[in-house]
Amino acid sequence: MSNTYLLNYANEVAYREDHRRKSNGWQFKDILSKCLNTTNENNEWCGYWQRKVVHQEVIWQ
Repeated sequence: MSNTYLLNYANEVAYREDHRRKSNGWQFKDILSKCLNTTNENNEWCGYWQRKVVHQEVIWQ
């Protein structure tokens, strides 16, 4: 596990914990809708396999 992506892994674990009681179908639809509504502008996962430099930003809502 790389420190570069540690915040992303922590966010995934937090999401799973927050929504663990929801059905698999609900979780799938939620993640799918988030993926389809995401733009490629400043998308940190573009170039993930090429070890692109990641500039992490935390947005609190």
